[in-house]
Amino acid sequence: MTTYLIIPRKPNDPGTHASESLEEAACQIAKELMRFRGHYEALMAFRSDSPSAGLAAVQDMILCTIDLDPESHQVWINDYCDIKSSLEEFESIRTRAQFNLENTLTEMSSRFAESEAFNAICPKEEINIDTAFSELNESGVSYRLNNAVRKLYQFKEIEGSLV
Repeated sequence: MTTYLIIPRKPNDPGTHASESLEEAACQIAKELMRFRGHYEALMAFRSDSPSAGLAAVQDMILCTIDLDPESHQVWINDYCDIKSSLEEFESIRTRAQFNLENTLTEMSSRFAESEAFNAICPKEEINIDTAFSELNESGVSYRLNNAVRKLYQFKEIEGSLV
């Protein structure tokens, strides 16, 4: 396992890591785990035994460290990215379904309210969509995935880092 130091890329630095390199993956992992708001290309990764890493440490620029090797890199590429995409798709579908049901419930409630015979019935008082959908939340799975990624890549955030 190689330890990578992650630092912010200087705004005018035109260099980027090679596509699908360990350094690029280290930056992607750091972005996810630090909840970094920018693009992962706004980060740089250096092997901890490189001269650049020593300079970054002296300048107090290190945001976090990540351990990565070719095997764990393949886990990132082949497993994590697909799983993360599935979680995002689930959340998107859940959000749309909740929105559609809320709109339909509002429309149905209006029809009841407009009826002389059935206006005493209020579907919005009988049906709680928020309660039903609170059980369909993926945040517990996301939390467990995040912890597993932290453990797999031995992620360590450096105290005082400005992210």
